[in-house]
Amino acid sequence: MAHNRAATRYAQSLISLSQEQGLLDVVAGNMHDFTEVLKNSHDLVLVLKNPIIKHPDKLAILKKLFGNTYNNLTMAIFNIVVAKKREALLPDIAAEFVNQYNRLKGIFRASITTAAPLDADTRERFNAYVRQATGGSVELTEIIDTNVIGGYKLQIGDRQIDETVSGKLQELKLQLIDQSYIAKY
Repeated sequence: MAHNRAATRYAQSLISLSQEQGLLDVVAGNMHDFTEVLKNSHDLVLVLKNPIIKHPDKLAILKKLFGNTYNNLTMAIFNIVVAKKREALLPDIAAEFVNQYNRLKGIFRASITTAAPLDADTRERFNAYVRQATGGSVELTEIIDTNVIGGYKLQIGDRQIDETVSGKLQELKLQLIDQSYIAKY
């Protein structure tokens, strides 16, 4: 919990500072990219969390990977966090920054799980549905799950709409279990 609180504070500070400097969208792009890199590189996460690797070495790795492409403000937060020996928080800080940025801009994240990739028309219909349901813009993530026999599962924040065949069968099973077929005499 302390990690999340600290990550939230760092993210709030970075949002405020980037707004003051007029770099909010640039820094948000950097942080979004950083979260994607961390999702795809478990080794980088392990390096950041490894207490054996020296802090200057971790900073050198971050500078080597991102120094030429990321904004100076983004690199400054990396420097500050590493100098305070809290680089293990960087994944949480980046994720929290993206969450706060999305809330600030009215961007809602949604994910759709299907058995096969969506065509452009269907994707746009789901985007329109989520825009209408949330009143904001949408960042729709497609998840392909071969275990889904048919239908879809749409997740918008903490709401979930399960229109899969297995979901409908589970719902039917629960309805049948709940029915009392004992004759009342």
